[in-house]
Amino acid sequence: MVDYDFIRMPEAVSAKVVADPVYSALSTLYMLENSDMHNTLDEWVSQTAKSMSAEHRRDNRFFEILPFTYEMDGEWESFPAFIDEIEREDASVLRDRALHSIVNIPKAKLEMCHIEDVPTAEEILNKREAFFNLNQSLTALSGKVFDEDIFAEAHQLLNDPPRMKAKMVAHLRYMWNTYLADEWARKLPAIQATVDAFSEADLSGLTIYEVIQRVTGRDLRNHWDDVFTRATSIVFIPGMHIRPYIMLFGLGDPIRMVFGVQTPEETKKLATPSLSVSEMLVRMNALADDTRLRILQLLVEETELCAQDIMTRLELSQSATSRHLRMLTAAGYLTERRREVAKCYMLNEERIEDTLDALRHFLLGRG
Repeated sequence: MVDYDFIRMPEAVSAKVVADPVYSALSTLYMLENSDMHNTLDEWVSQTAKSMSAEHRRDNRFFEILPFTYEMDGEWESFPAFIDEIEREDASVLRDRALHSIVNIPKAKLEMCHIEDVPTAEEILNKREAFFNLNQSLTALSGKVFDEDIFAEAHQLLNDPPRMKAKMVAHLRYMWNTYLADEWARKLPAIQATVDAFSEADLSGLTIYEVIQRVTGRDLRNHWDDVFTRATSIVFIPGMHIRPYIMLFGLGDPIRMVFGVQTPEETKKLATPSLSVSEMLVRMNALADDTRLRILQLLVEETELCAQDIMTRLELSQSATSRHLRMLTAAGYLTERRREVAKCYMLNEERIEDTLDALRHFLLGRG
């Protein structure tokens, strides 16, 4: 039998870049939870994470484990308006959204975790062991330590929707009022500059992968293919602190993708100095590590290597290898492709040359 999904011509998608306080703030909450894993982020994230109490750090972990906010599709004029809608929503509906997000794992991630059978939402809800087993596999992939106490309480919250809703509403209000509101106001000029720059770019007639490459600089072929192949539209949202990573919200249509503030190649004349310096700092920070430089050097010699090969050659742990490769790929220095279930990497020489040219221009005033 022929599967026509794999031989049909790629279709163009509609795309736009917008300033959105809700999805930008949600991505920052995720970065706060993962600040130890993503050390190429700006200082605000690490300092804010350190300043949070143990209770609020724990509540922020529930925000990630019970991701009903990822399933909320819409447009809100402000983050408080978004919280108000959550508060009006039936608690059981929110719980069902969390369950839907938990069990609808992209195919690529399932393969990386060697998960063959995903439990149903009903099994997750009624069998704590099923919830634990799934999250143990996902936690191992991220390089974190599985905290049984936190996941036990998360499972209790799934079975007590009113308590889950109350806890998350209180947490979101606290985080917005204490940290995010002022930070959104501070970051808004750079975010709006990014939106304005992309308004000059022609994003029409491009496939989903082409437009993602144009806006984010990332080649995401073989990433989330089961999501991207269904999409007819995509909304790009500059995030306050997500650089140089990207984050998806929702698995429907449109797809919402949060990316770091930057300007497209064809509109660099609109770039502000703060954006140029910001992007340069991200790129240089990704290089400021002996192990990551050794990975780049290794790929100069070998052309292409899979993650396991790099781990063996440099005598690294799996979590360290994943962390360093994730940073280099996010910064654009490596291109990634999937060979069966293995991830393999090549050096992106164009990105390195571009970084050197940008640094030369910044310091010496010439290209």
